[in-house]
Amino acid sequence: MNLHFVPLNKYDTVIEHFDGSITIPPHEKKRYLFTCVDEQQIYILNTIDGCIYHYSIENHEIIQLNHINTNEFKSKIGIAFHNDCFVCFDTKKKAFNWYKKDNFEILHSLKVDFDVNNFIINNNIIWICDRNNAALRKITLSQFQIDNIRLFQYKGIGNTSLLIINNELFITDSEENSIRCYDFEGNLKYEAITPFIDPIGQVFYHQQHFILYGGLVNEVGYENRCWQEQKPFFHALKLTIENTHSIQIIRSNAFEVDFYYEEHLMDNVSEELFPMTIRLALPPNTIHQKVMAVVPLGLPFEIINENDKKYAQFSLINPQIKAIGYKATLQLQSIKFNVLNSDALQLKTDCFLTDTEKNELDIESSYFNQFIIKNNFPDIEKVKILRNTIYSKLYYKKNTTAQSFEEVLKDGFGTCGDYTSLLLILLTKNNIASQSVGGYKIPRFYISQSGIMSIYYNHAWIEVFDKENKYVFPIESSSDDKEFEKRYSEGQFLGIDWTHIKLYNGKAYPNLVYIPSHPEIHPFDILKKAGVFAVIKQELL
Repeated sequence: MNLHFVPLNKYDTVIEHFDGSITIPPHEKKRYLFTCVDEQQIYILNTIDGCIYHYSIENHEIIQLNHINTNEFKSKIGIAFHNDCFVCFDTKKKAFNWYKKDNFEILHSLKVDFDVNNFIINNNIIWICDRNNAALRKITLSQFQIDNIRLFQYKGIGNTSLLIINNELFITDSEENSIRCYDFEGNLKYEAITPFIDPIGQVFYHQQHFILYGGLVNEVGYENRCWQEQKPFFHALKLTIENTHSIQIIRSNAFEVDFYYEEHLMDNVSEELFPMTIRLALPPNTIHQKVMAVVPLGLPFEIINENDKKYAQFSLINPQIKAIGYKATLQLQSIKFNVLNSDALQLKTDCFLTDTEKNELDIESSYFNQFIIKNNFPDIEKVKILRNTIYSKLYYKKNTTAQSFEEVLKDGFGTCGDYTSLLLILLTKNNIASQSVGGYKIPRFYISQSGIMSIYYNHAWIEVFDKENKYVFPIESSSDDKEFEKRYSEGQFLGIDWTHIKLYNGKAYPNLVYIPSHPEIHPFDILKKAGVFAVIKQELL
């Protein structure tokens, strides 16, 4: 991957004590860098040390420009150029300050009575994001004074960055990990998922759109203990847009990934169970995932097609065979569906759940009737309302005591499988066809570093379908459960990022692992925890 690292890391100092013990302070993700371009030079403001730098994206080098007056720039917001001056926003005085380039003294100040999360200046217009109110202000200046203000609404919940390219305004969201494009009248043109998490800045440099990411990573050092750091980097954004009558399909950067999936037999498996056949789900081709090759890891397998699913079937002749698995080379990319006409887009109503699954979900419970939407909303709006209902009632934490999904909802916490199952229930109650999806998800806080990455847990999310069966719309589960000022994240609503590796539809067992020769045996009874790894080989053009 072509990542352009910025040598302005933020790390939490590990405290070494005289007795040899250490203290690792809790990490706080912080937006401390702001960036802009002027005359094809990239500038970065570090608000922790108050320094303004020139950054070379070719050499990954920085040069400090303000060797005086650094305290003035600490805790400021934004950096821009206007009338041959640096411009920043002073949050304490709620004022825009224009600074001379030579001595960095304040030339002019403009006080305002609203919050500023970030801004950009284009000609004599300041575009401002007010995160608290999701307000986008377009302010026309005349001799450093406000001549006119227009107010629009924008979507999002996180910290923002703004950039103008070819009369289009791009706004990133650090919590939704998204980028949205608006026209100058405040109309949303499209939105996409950024390739990496925590987008905090944007520049247009040498005809390329670069995004600056916070670069959250895990480090391991003292006593093999782990802590988090921020290692920021620039990365070129690549988008493709496909328009249809009622939806847009927006794809971002594609990556080639080797996905390793291994299952290991326990040591005490009885010889009487052999010969034995075990099936492992294989990744299918989807709109965001293309299977380029699959090869065995050791023991050969036979590919089995059953109920529109593919499995690698392994034949084990004795308990001396301890491991089975495969390597799948995948092309992955983030995808986002933008609904252009929600009234025209009707969703499929057929129920995909079997009677057994309905019984396991307790879908006929009268408790869930309260979530039936009686108003005549468009189908997509109903899905969003139901998803947000789950988000408003749950937070992510493993629930080991609940005996039913009704109890999970009343307890108020659960994991991705609980989120997915509850959304299945509510969608079915509202006559919207859906199915759960399972697989694995590459940890996104690792992916700014090279090497092989462990994937410790499987993951589940939801899919819904248009009535004509042309499109499958993915909806993220627990990972998208974020809220700010009573607004819920929509980053992966009708979208999924490229780190999701789909293996199957439906329940994880027996769809992920199945023992057809001994269907009475649960996989957990003879298999250890799976070994799952990923290697990001290259970014594709």
